[in-house]
Amino acid sequence: MDELARRRVPPILAEQLGHGFGSASEAARQVAGVAALLGRRWRPDEVAALLGWPEPAVRSAAAELTAADLVAPESDSVDVDADVESYAFRHESFQRYAVRFVPAAARRGHRRAWVDLRLAAGASPVEVASVLAVVAEPGDAEAVAILAAAARALGENTPAPAADLYLRALDLDPPGTPEHARLAAEAAVALWAAERGEDGSAVSDASLRGFPDAPTEARARLELALRVANYSSAETIRQCRLALALPGLGAELRARLLSLLIGALYTADEYEDVPELQEPARAAAGQTDDVQAQLTTLESGSVVAFYAGDWEAALAAQDEADALRTLTRTAAPRPAPYDLWPCMQLSAVGRAGEGLALTARETRRASASGLALLRWGAARAQLQFNLGRLALALAEAEGVREFDEVVDPDGFAGVLVARVHARTAAHRGMPEEVAAARRAVAPRLRSELRWQRGTALLDAALLADQAGDTDALAALIGEATGNREPEGVRFFAGSDAADELLVGRLALRAGHDAVAREVLDTLVRLETRNPRLPFLHGLALHLSGLVDRDAGRLLQAAAAYATSDRVLVRAGAFEDAGRQQLADGRDADTALRQALRLYSAAGCRNDADRIRARLAAAGRPVAPGDEPPLPEDPTVRAAELAAGGLGTPEIAEALDLPAPTVRALLRRAAARARQRPGH
Repeated sequence: MDELARRRVPPILAEQLGHGFGSASEAARQVAGVAALLGRRWRPDEVAALLGWPEPAVRSAAAELTAADLVAPESDSVDVDADVESYAFRHESFQRYAVRFVPAAARRGHRRAWVDLRLAAGASPVEVASVLAVVAEPGDAEAVAILAAAARALGENTPAPAADLYLRALDLDPPGTPEHARLAAEAAVALWAAERGEDGSAVSDASLRGFPDAPTEARARLELALRVANYSSAETIRQCRLALALPGLGAELRARLLSLLIGALYTADEYEDVPELQEPARAAAGQTDDVQAQLTTLESGSVVAFYAGDWEAALAAQDEADALRTLTRTAAPRPAPYDLWPCMQLSAVGRAGEGLALTARETRRASASGLALLRWGAARAQLQFNLGRLALALAEAEGVREFDEVVDPDGFAGVLVARVHARTAAHRGMPEEVAAARRAVAPRLRSELRWQRGTALLDAALLADQAGDTDALAALIGEATGNREPEGVRFFAGSDAADELLVGRLALRAGHDAVAREVLDTLVRLETRNPRLPFLHGLALHLSGLVDRDAGRLLQAAAAYATSDRVLVRAGAFEDAGRQQLADGRDADTALRQALRLYSAAGCRNDADRIRARLAAAGRPVAPGDEPPLPEDPTVRAAELAAGGLGTPEIAEALDLPAPTVRALLRRAAARARQRPGH
């Protein structure tokens, strides 16, 4: 009893242990001991196999343990018969105590035998991994393979346990072989996914030199760089540079490494090395027939052209890449950072609907990993917002939160979701949402990456304006001037020209007229270089009309947006035109009602209320019968389909939404139901 007291076992349980196991037969003790090695719950057929006993003998011992109130059958019946498939110790203290009935030297063997038994019965590697990780010994090749398979099954959806299993497999596997190096590369990715980047780099540095030749090592580093690009541009850059420094690389390897390096450099805000890499990448791609090398070179060329302001060339390169994919029937998804580029480029030129359709195709093409789904989910949320579908944008953003364990708030997906929440809060105008969004954006203002800091400054300025905080607005616009791109297009915030229009508008409101004119110069240069993109022409007209207070030019901007699906940008042009018409003493009814229709259809309550107030002040109030129709609430529609008996997959297909988004809608519907009186 003294030992039980030291373990802090409750007195009533200690008494049960003393009387129960003390009076148990030797057979019951052996069964309890082996069962305890398997966990709190155990199956009599497995214990019988490990002991080499007939199953009835084990069931007889189980009946004795049940009568002593030490274990319980996992069914409603207390009879010991064939229907009872498993038992459980009544308390974990009973399980820990029972282990003593198995000699220490035999415990590892029993557990290892149980692993083999479960695998032979069809158990998955994940089901046995926790036990195998404890009992396996160095050099056990089968254990290494099982642990690695379990880690792969857990994958990027649950990276922390996957990383631990990979590390245990590496401990058991002899170093210095190509197989060990490949396993180390997988472990490094899992560690980066689990936010243990330093450990990931250490593992790769220690193990990736186990390949027999430089090209094989370079290919392993390329594969590692491709997978770690989702988590760290810096590590992607490092692995590409290490691989490119190796001798004897063929044209295919060099083209793919250089192209991936270019994308990672842009993502990391390291522009200066890109010019000297572009031509070698193209030259290497021209020396190989490898499709992946040609695709990544086209995609990197598209990114380079986009950042340089040649958006027509950027789109043409993506079209050429898509044609090559179709011609060669390439099914593999685009690697990060190029996976989301095409849809975001399309949105930036006023074709967000095409971008959204592309996300649907690429999601089907991508793996079902949580990371792939969350990246595309975040892109969908941004695109839904750009299309003026605020309710769906919020639902898509909530769907991304299904993957909380792998969402890095400072990563690309995390930033997109944060932007959607900030922008929808500003357009909906609910004070509590605006206040929460202002608090959420504050940490992003300290980001070391220029593009992240730029989008955060713009979101914070927009929210400050919405809250009426003019001092904060002026300070944030002033800070944005120091965040401008050093070369290329020289945007202030991100890579969307519509955001630059917003910077210019807010600069005018804050009294920073010179900043607004700088933005206008940028938009005019971009429009001039890309004459076949009418959306850019509209943006230049729009800001020019704001700067010069020209209602006619603002109406021309609204007309130029007619071919674009960027609803909120067009609504803003109509509102700005109407506001200027009122200032000029002219009739603004038509322009303001156009703005009201677009804002209402998008679900922008704050914007719609502002338009109604302007119309009322001008003596043109909106009659109840003239109110524009509100958008269909996707939450209500999802709840109706669920009430009709459809499951999540069927609702997702009916609404053309991803399953995580549907689950978010159903959670919101349930929350609404609980808030109603009587619930």
